[in-house]
Amino acid sequence: MKYACELCGYVYDEQSGDHRSGVTPGTEFGQLPEHYECPGCGCGKEAFDPVRPAGRLQTQSHARVRLRK
Repeated sequence: MKYACELCGYVYDEQSGDHRSGVTPGTEFGQLPEHYECPGCGCGKEAFDPVRPAGRLQTQSHARVRLRK
């Protein structure tokens, strides 16, 4: 899962961790220390919101139409 800082847009990816802050890959957001700060702007964990995966675009199927000449 990914979490984005609502102030600067930094995205914390649980699979990648945060090497700048010493957080190893696979660390869930809830397991981050309470004093964790956004490496982009320095805000605390409360500034992060879960990133929801974008849904698939729904497309309409178009029937082939014969055009008159």
